[in-house]
Amino acid sequence: MGEIGGDDYNHPLMQGRGIEEVRGYVPIVVDTIVSAVEELIRLGAVTFVVPGNLPIGCLPVFLTYFQTQNKEEYDPLTGCLTWMNQLSQYHNQMLQQKLDQIRNLYPHVNIIYADYYNTAIRFYQNPAEFGFKETLKACCGKGGPYNYDENNQCGDPPVRTCCDDPSTYVVWDGATDFTRFYFPPYGKTFFHYPTGRCSDGRLVIDFVGKPFLPPYLKSKNGGSEHFQKGVNFAVVGATAIDNGFFQERGIEINYTNVSLGIEMGFFRELLPSLCSSSSDCKELLQNSLIVMGEIGGNDYNNPLFQGRKVEEVQEFVPLVMQTIASAINELIELGAVTFLVPGNFPIGCSPAYLTKFQGSNKEDYDPLTGCLTWLNQFSEYHNKLLQKELDQIRKLHPQVNIIYVDYYNIAMRFYQSPSQYGFKETIKACCGGGGAYNYNSSMACGSSEVRTSCDDPSSYISWDGVHYTEATYRLISETVLEQIFNLCPPLTMNKPI
Repeated sequence: MGEIGGDDYNHPLMQGRGIEEVRGYVPIVVDTIVSAVEELIRLGAVTFVVPGNLPIGCLPVFLTYFQTQNKEEYDPLTGCLTWMNQLSQYHNQMLQQKLDQIRNLYPHVNIIYADYYNTAIRFYQNPAEFGFKETLKACCGKGGPYNYDENNQCGDPPVRTCCDDPSTYVVWDGATDFTRFYFPPYGKTFFHYPTGRCSDGRLVIDFVGKPFLPPYLKSKNGGSEHFQKGVNFAVVGATAIDNGFFQERGIEINYTNVSLGIEMGFFRELLPSLCSSSSDCKELLQNSLIVMGEIGGNDYNNPLFQGRKVEEVQEFVPLVMQTIASAINELIELGAVTFLVPGNFPIGCSPAYLTKFQGSNKEDYDPLTGCLTWLNQFSEYHNKLLQKELDQIRKLHPQVNIIYVDYYNIAMRFYQSPSQYGFKETIKACCGGGGAYNYNSSMACGSSEVRTSCDDPSSYISWDGVHYTEATYRLISETVLEQIFNLCPPLTMNKPI
């Protein structure tokens, strides 16, 4: 449950409200957290982790905003703002008191308080012990004593570089942590800076959904006007099946806890801001194109890379299908009538899989492409079941147009006849840490060890060993757009446009 509450204080403080006023919000914040915990207990939950607030007085964003010549406002050991850290401590003290009350009311419930404050403050008090060299400066920023500038934030056009070694910094951008998809050389081809896309440039959706669709999670606080032309609910690493399914089987889900169900929740959250009534929403969706996926790959990637047998993972496929079908049916009930539903890619051609399952048995490999046949057969099984599921939906809803996008066979053409499509390297990654396929999970693209890539990504099919290059996505998108255009009725001279 959380950490939550920090933004309840951050926004008013950054807007000039006094600390005394903001301190008055703390009991309400804590009561709200406790109310949510109690509701979950009544529903049956018995185990909670409830984190406290972080030492916000150590963040470059606040150190910059409240910078002063008064030395008494700073901790002489850490350089953090003491009065801001006292706000965090006050929040945490009240939170722990409330959690104790819940424990007394519900002795069968296990509530673990996660002491984020004292865990983090150790990094500021003894940075060398934890491998840090910079504690109060942001790794990615633009100047000033704390390398933070509100008008030139990390990721904005003026700020396209960062510190050489982020692992030696406590703070990434002045306020949050970091991820390698925001490091060079990601984004080098089209945007010329990392955007969070898992490629050197644009993805299929960027070519299909122009102008570039804003990501929901990044833009949600900016108002619904950001989403008038469309919205992207995708999250890197998201699965179709909810995380609980994998946790029950001891399978770790990397990168995110977001699943298709949660992404659908984002959609439900946004929809009322785009239309004023159910009939308006229905009309909006009737005139919209829904791109459902490609999703499901991460449901297989995580267990396969953790050593689970393909026979076990193959049993997940029907549940993945049910999850995708359920989401489509829900959208149809709300009014959607046009869908693009992509299948799975040929994962047996992925440098990541080719490295993980590298072997000397030639029979495992396709002699023409060099791909692992048994893994590609797995992708084909997923796609076969998906098409059957889509056929059933078409029969139930004949008024709905569902376009299956055959990512598998589109991509296989590039491996079978690479020169025809301008590719020189098919199963080596453009950006990677060496080896037969230029992929090393310990030295992944975007990590501190791998900040460069091949000279010409457009001659490679694979970008980072898992995802494709912009050139590959462009070719895939051309087929997708062709399928969309085929839906349009032919124009005649006497038919107005």
